[in-house]
Amino acid sequence: MKKIIALVLCAVMLLSLCACGKSKAVKSVEKSITSIGEVTLDSEAQITDARKAYDALSKEEKEGVENYSTLKEAEAQLKKIKPIKLTTENIRKLQVQVGYVHGRTS
Repeated sequence: MKKIIALVLCAVMLLSLCACGKSKAVKSVEKSITSIGEVTLDSEAQITDARKAYDALSKEEKEGVENYSTLKEAEAQLKKIKPIKLTTENIRKLQVQVGYVHGRTS
């Protein structure tokens, strides 16, 4: 009888240890964040994807993401290096707003 109780207790302890690991989702987010590497303008999609994946986690899972600060740093770096993209359409809108038409202001 003692052996059976001891085996049951061992099994319970082993199962409880297995439950302490990170979920696949947390591991996936950590991997996504790690893969960002050096932040360049080309990193924007990767940083955005990592943020979306992180935001989709539960509160408990978010607490398990060990490299979250890396994501925040990457977002801050991207914000600093990301230029304002002036497309032809945006330039025309600005010209209309200030009354600029073909080299003259109104």
